Amino acid sequence: MGAAPAFTSVSEAMDMVQAGLSYLAVADAAQLPAATQAECLRGLERAGSVLTAARASMLAGFSAGQGYADDAAYSARSWLIHQTHITSGAAVSHTAWAKRAAVGLDPGPEPRRHQHRVEQEQDQGPPQPRTPSSGRVTALGQQVNAA
Repeated sequence: MGAAPAFTSVSEAMDMVQAGLSYLAVADAAQLPAATQAECLRGLERAGSVLTAARASMLAGFSAGQGYADDAAYSARSWLIHQTHITSGAAVSHTAWAKRAAVGLDPGPEPRRHQHRVEQEQDQGPPQPRTPSSGRVTALGQQVNAA
């Protein structure tokens, strides 16, 4: 992907995104050659990745500044649900990506805790084979085999 084009405002950039996607949405895909369709699908996936990164960055800043409070929302997740009309699951996913973006900018103690857990797991040696957790599992297996 090349260098990002220069825009005079966020609104101008968003207008261009909307225009490009609108063009693709109304294009007669069935009339396009397979190579063009494939090129478009690859490009849309790359754009989707950039969309996730851009949303995470904007939402991380929005959350850090508590921008959601201006609309009387108590969290970024709540704001997303009520202002953008996405599902709760989508809002949870978006805020999780925003938290990852915020951690990427300021690692804090979380990565160290994770590193400590990895070191502990390495000290324990290879994993032990699993055994049935209860007689119920074994009994159920015997019932299925008997049938």
